[in-house]
Amino acid sequence: MRSIEEHYRFTQSLADAWLQRAGRGTETLPLAQALGRVLARPVSAQQAVPPFSNSAMDGFAIRASDVPADLDSRDLSTAPLCFPVSGDVFAGAAPELPPTGHAQRIMTGAPVPEDAEVVIIPVEATNIPTGPHPLPESIEIYALDPEQTHVRRAGSNILPGDALAPAGCELDAGTVAALIATGVKEAEVHPALRVAVVTTGDEVAVTNDAETDRAGTGSAESSLPRIPDSNGPMAAQLAESLGAGVTASIFQVRDDADAFRQLLNELAVNHDLIVTTGGISAGAFDVVKQVAGENSTDMWFGPLNMQPGKPQGGGLWAGTPLLCLPGNPVSVWVSFHIFVAPLLRRMRGLATYGTALNRPRVRARVRGHFPASTGRTLLSPARVDYSGSEPVVDAFSGQRFGSHFVASLVGLNGMVVIPAGSAGPTEGEEVDVLLL
Repeated sequence: MRSIEEHYRFTQSLADAWLQRAGRGTETLPLAQALGRVLARPVSAQQAVPPFSNSAMDGFAIRASDVPADLDSRDLSTAPLCFPVSGDVFAGAAPELPPTGHAQRIMTGAPVPEDAEVVIIPVEATNIPTGPHPLPESIEIYALDPEQTHVRRAGSNILPGDALAPAGCELDAGTVAALIATGVKEAEVHPALRVAVVTTGDEVAVTNDAETDRAGTGSAESSLPRIPDSNGPMAAQLAESLGAGVTASIFQVRDDADAFRQLLNELAVNHDLIVTTGGISAGAFDVVKQVAGENSTDMWFGPLNMQPGKPQGGGLWAGTPLLCLPGNPVSVWVSFHIFVAPLLRRMRGLATYGTALNRPRVRARVRGHFPASTGRTLLSPARVDYSGSEPVVDAFSGQRFGSHFVASLVGLNGMVVIPAGSAGPTEGEEVDVLLL
């Protein structure tokens, strides 16, 4: 029986094999189209931030040479400095140096001459009220620290040519903002990924949005008991939620070995990852294990020391990674987060987790009770509530646990690991919750 970590390393090796074989190159996109994609090459700044020296405050600019030499011995609160005001410098205006012995009213972001030594006096340190007012004839300064110039010098954040974002960095909102601010207009990113989700079984109802070899089966089949296909849409949505550039399509196939083999061959040509649900246990009609297992040198099927999701499978089909998940919905949900999501992270170009359970986590207090584990490590889906003074976590279905409890997969945002043979955490205990 494989451990969770052993199977995790195996699934990561499939990504490595795919990356070595695929040779898919990269694509260059305008930043507006690259949001959420992953950089294939490092990016350097094209212009400085700030691009020009500017005021960090709303206030008044004076020359540094106009600061009295005996400032330290003065009490400005009782004997303020007085300066006539020569004019305004607005944000977007040309930089201007105050005349000797004068102050200029200046706005936040307004330019300051690059080579000039000026000091910005915050309006709050003067006798002038904040907000819109006519230009005063003069000001009184009640506080001044010449070491605090309140000038943001050009390039104080980054200079042209400086390293900005490394390869493997996801272009999230903050990263895109940094690229735009430094004059970068496009980015070289890893190509988009195409994921095929295949649900199997004659017991699964035909879904209108899925591509299926059972289309047009007629009214006779519609009268038979069928299970709604929740696995396909769930796995497809989980895949696409991992980031931009991941698209997932849903396929359905009956318990027919030839039909399934033909579908795998077709999907391997134009998809980067195939994920199947169902058909890998010990049943007489488990066609996924039957067909994929024929390629025994590239495929593995067997049990994991994990609940839910004991039966697992995976390998390469015609060079394309193929992950075979169990058919019960809770098992699919858990297995996807533990094995499929990290595989897709790696294929997207991101650094993946060092171990299967090395994830972002939060410490939370248990509300209610969690189920006990049996002879395998239990990965219990959970809901973390942040509305109170501390995080609180609930088991997805209370003390009861069933891998078929699909109706309990509502509002989940975490997972609690319960070691094999352990009692479930109880009311008031603190536990680590893996965040998803």
